[in-house]
This record gives sequence, structure tokens and C-alpha cells, in this order.
Amino acid sequence: MEEGNKINDKDREYNECKAQKEKLPGIQQQSSLEHKILIAEDNSVNMMLVKILINKIFPKAKIIEAVNGNQSIELYNIHKPDIILVDIQMPEKDGYTTGEKNPGNRK
Repeated sequence: MEEGNKINDKDREYNECKAQKEKLPGIQQQSSLEHKILIAEDNSVNMMLVKILINKIFPKAKIIEAVNGNQSIELYNIHKPDIILVDIQMPEKDGYTTGEKNPGNRK
């Protein structure tokens, strides 16, 4: 009997989470938009995880990948992305320096 209660509790939690997600129209609206997103990440596992998350939220997004700060600045100048995600610790130029040097940085 106790096992059945655990399953019912899990079903209830799932349905509550699903209902909460449906109450977030911003997330659902984003899925229909096309964004250019630049990701600067030198770790291939982290890059893969970020791409998976972005594709779940923005399935139509064009993802541009950079493996260091210098490359991210070059790719920014070429593609002019809507969103930039930058790792803080990267080779050649860290995330802070990249942000300062990025021509799209608005202060």
C-alpha cells in the first residue's frame, strides 16, 4: 500500500509541475521565436549541455559556438547574435575580458 502512495505522490508532483509550466507563457512563447545565440565555452561537455537546454527553450535558435574569448568576439562581429553566453574561465581571453572587448557590450 505504501508503494502505491509513493507513485500517487509522484504523479501528483508531476501534474503540479506540468500545470506550473503551463502558467509560464513566456517560456512557451519563446519556443516560436528564432534567435541567434552565441555560446563561448571551452569545455565540450558544458557546451553540449548548454546547447541541449537552449534547444529545449528555443528550438528554432541558431547556435553559434566559440571555444575561446577571441573566437567569440570574431563570431559576434560576423553573426551579431541576439544572446551571448560566455564562460568566465577560458583560454586566450576570459569571460570578463571578452565582455569588455565585445563591440556589442552596452554600458
